[in-house]
Parts: sequence; C-alpha cells; structure tokens
Amino acid sequence: MNNNDFLKRSEEESARLAAIVESSDDVIIGKTLEGIITSWNKGAERIYGYSAEEAVGQPISMLVPPERPNEIPRILESIRRGEKVDHFETVRMTKDGRRLDISLTVSPIRNSSGDIVGASTLARDITERKRVEEAIRQAREAERHRIARDLHDGVLQDLSYTTAAIRLIKPDAEGTALEGGLQKVVDAIRSADQGLRAAVYQLRLADELNQPFPTLLESLVERNREMARGQQIELEVKEGFPSAPLGDDGIELLRILQEALANARRHSGARSVLVSLRAEGDDLVVAEVADEGRGFKAGTAAGVGLRSMQERANSLGGELTIESEPGKGTRVRVQMPMPRKV
Repeated sequence: MNNNDFLKRSEEESARLAAIVESSDDVIIGKTLEGIITSWNKGAERIYGYSAEEAVGQPISMLVPPERPNEIPRILESIRRGEKVDHFETVRMTKDGRRLDISLTVSPIRNSSGDIVGASTLARDITERKRVEEAIRQAREAERHRIARDLHDGVLQDLSYTTAAIRLIKPDAEGTALEGGLQKVVDAIRSADQGLRAAVYQLRLADELNQPFPTLLESLVERNREMARGQQIELEVKEGFPSAPLGDDGIELLRILQEALANARRHSGARSVLVSLRAEGDDLVVAEVADEGRGFKAGTAAGVGLRSMQERANSLGGELTIESEPGKGTRVRVQMPMPRKV
C-alpha cells in the first residue's frame, strides 16, 4: 500500500468514525484538559439543548449544578493521570434549567506521541431509570413500614401478653414438674421477642438516613445492651470521625455491625464487647466489633449471617476481616471508603 492509498484509507476511516459519533443517540463530547468543549455531537444537542455552535469553546462546567463545584476538576485530574472514569452517575443541567440524571464515562485522549491532550465523554440520560428505581425503592420502603408495624403491633404484643399470662401461673407451678418447663417457655418467648424487635429495628433503619452515623451506632449499641445478659457492650468513637450522615452506605454498615453484635451476644460467651469507629485519613471508615470470648478456629466461621456481612461489605466497596482464635476472642473489622457527596 503506497502513501496515497494509506492516507485515503485513513481519511475514510476518520470520516466513518466521525459519522458514527455525530449520529449516535448518546452524548459524545470532546474537551481539553482545562475543561473547554472542543466537540459536541447531535446526541449532546438533543440531551442538553445547546447547539454545537453554542457549546464548543465553552467550559464543560456550564452543565454542572452549582452545588457540585469540585466535580469537573476531580474528573480532569483523574484524566491527567491517565485514568478512565467509568459509569460515574451524576447530575447535569440542560439549557432550559432542567436537571438530568446522567451516567458518564470519561476517557483520556492521546496524541500520536502518546501524550494526554484531552478527554472524551460518553454520557447517557438515566433520568427515567432513576425515576423507576426511586418508585421501586419507595414501594419497598412502604412495605417495610407495613411489616414493621404489623410485627410491632401484632406479634410483639401477642408475645408480651403470653409472657405476662405465663408469669401469672408460674407461682402455682413452683415445686412441680411444670416449673422448669414454664421457665423454658418464658426464655424461648423472650428470645423470640428480642429477635423480632431486632428485625423491626432493621426494617425501620431507612428512616434514619439523615442522622449522624455515630448517633445511629450509639442507638444500635444501646439496643444490644438491652438484649445482652451479663455482657458489657462499650462504644468508642475516635476523635476526628465525621458527624455527617453516611446515607445508604451508613445503613448497610450498621447492618453489618448488628450481625457482628448479634454473633458476639449469642455465641462468644464474652463478658465484654467493644464497638469502635474511626476514620483513617479523609478516605476510609473503619468499624470494629471485638470481644474476648471463646473464639473459633480459622475457617470454621460460616453461615448465612457471615455471607450477608461479606456481601454488604463488598457492595460498599469495602473489606470485611474476621480474626479469631480459640480462647482469645473475635474481632470483626469493616473497612470502607468514606462516602462522599459529590
């Protein structure tokens, strides 16, 4: 292939790619490393409402809501390092002021020498998907409320009445074969009551999204103190831990800690349990539940509870670590990225 043929083939390929970009329904935008728009396809015109003439030469920040001033600098810094920002969900503003939920993929643009000279953005409008997800979430929350209410006002009340009735007849059974049996029934009912109250608490956790996380954790620890028999549960929140709510991530972290506390209460035989919370730098949250109970051999911990804890930690982008030795207690450690409001 001679040079003329090669140039012709390259021009044809460039024209074909340009046609694909221009006709795409997705938003495809090119910009400099300073965030100045250099290309703007029909998909961007359709989604954002600006023509190419209006957009090219303008800062990409014109699409960003004012409460997100650091988002573009953070993305461009990642691009300068050669990193790709993949499926980043955010909010963008249209020409007429509407806000859209958008999924972005931003990739570095390199020149023939391999130097990074700009960024390309592929964006999709996910507003409708978010609307459907929110409708489903609200329906689930309504169902959680209904179940929690039914458990609290129905089953838990029935258990309380049953316990009271048994206590009334217990004196008549003293010294008989029935005494021990009645006590076992009372213990079983008490255990069921505690389990159901914990379930109701879990179902209602989503109502607490706007509470500072240390406050939520303190409430969780207090609830477990009420259920623990002969076991001290202490809470330690290290100085410097943010008091801001952690949102949905905080609720998932609480559920991990609740499972760890339940295991310590039921299985450890420990007289004391320490729950601790700290931040490591600006990037990590570390939460631990440690006891000095009977412990277990490595590899013997199993069950639905542990799998659930692991799945929740994974969903947070975090790491769950369980350390234990027979006779030396157990330490459950969760490390996760600090949730950020971008």
